[in-house]
Amino acid sequence: EVNALASTVISTTTTVYVRYELASGCFVTGTINVVVDLPAEVEAGNAQSICAGATATLTGSSIGGTATSGTWTITTSPAGGDGALTGAGPDNSPADATFTATVPGAYTLTLTTNDPTGACGALTDVVVVTVTAQPTLAIVQPTAVCSPTAVDVTTVALGELPTGGTATYYGTMADATNEVNAL
Repeated sequence: EVNALASTVISTTTTVYVRYELASGCFVTGTINVVVDLPAEVEAGNAQSICAGATATLTGSSIGGTATSGTWTITTSPAGGDGALTGAGPDNSPADATFTATVPGAYTLTLTTNDPTGACGALTDVVVVTVTAQPTLAIVQPTAVCSPTAVDVTTVALGELPTGGTATYYGTMADATNEVNAL
């Protein structure tokens, strides 16, 4: 047994030669062609949260290995969900795709590779994008006062707001939009 294999379990593409010998010394040889294909690789990226109507760019997503393209699909959405994908593929740059929705809830997006040649099939990975409703303000305007009396704007009723938020006050709408120069 000169140059016998160290193991008969093969994990790479190679050719193995076999010899079968009888006790009488008669033998036969043959060839075993072992093909071990490399798999596709897929990564859908990290979970994201966006406000209703905003856009999530699916950065962090990728394909690799023997995959040459990927395609995004929306596989689950909340009741009445209106999610939309742009740049969903198939293409080789899934991180360029974007997702938007106006209906709040969790949307599951699936990235599926193409089916590469060989024994390995297509792969999928999922990412969840959570869409949060935009808060609305129902401001009850304060009653006019006579100077030198002042109005504390932090006591003005803002309506029913979701819990977990904070109110910050600004001198102009541009400042409020850009979050600069808070009062």
